[in-house]
Amino acid sequence: MTGIVLAGGKNIRLGTNKALLEICGIRILDRIYEVFKAFFLEIILVTNEPLLYTYLPIRIVTDILPHKGPLGGLFTGLSYTNSFPAMVVACDLPFLKPNLIKLLLNNWESYLDLLLPVTTDGHQPLCALYGIRALDVIKQQLAKGDLKISHIFGYLKKKTLPPEVLAQADPDFRSFFNVNTPADLALAQEMCKKTDINKH
Repeated sequence: MTGIVLAGGKNIRLGTNKALLEICGIRILDRIYEVFKAFFLEIILVTNEPLLYTYLPIRIVTDILPHKGPLGGLFTGLSYTNSFPAMVVACDLPFLKPNLIKLLLNNWESYLDLLLPVTTDGHQPLCALYGIRALDVIKQQLAKGDLKISHIFGYLKKKTLPPEVLAQADPDFRSFFNVNTPADLALAQEMCKKTDINKH
């Protein structure tokens, strides 16, 4: 099994590198690494700024197909993966819970191409488990120039985990909270006062 972090975004709305933002006293990427290393022997970081992350003992790769957004990052990460399934997350999830990863891994089945969490906010493809067969579908989608991740769902053998199941591991769905805007960052800092990020 492999953990993949996508850190190739342009960070336009926030104006700074999200992965290296410090929330609750720890960089977001460092927090994800600490959670991942308990589950995955192989951890891959997809980024177009590799020199920023050499301090971490992880495999750093750059986009095979540049400027293709999260779908391109997903393709790159899965292309370099040696052991499936692969847990894929965005680099801006400061409250990712170990119990959520455990729940996903426990619900994985070998026939699947995608195990997709569904929260009250909708599908969460950037905090999901992928199988090796997803690669071909993503490659075809990229060849068509369609970069919308949700458009691959219909071509994959997928299983969804609904909110009531996810709540067993993460009742507040904090794992899926991502930092995209200054308002998100302010809210995350406020959440730190009420959240023990080390609580499983």
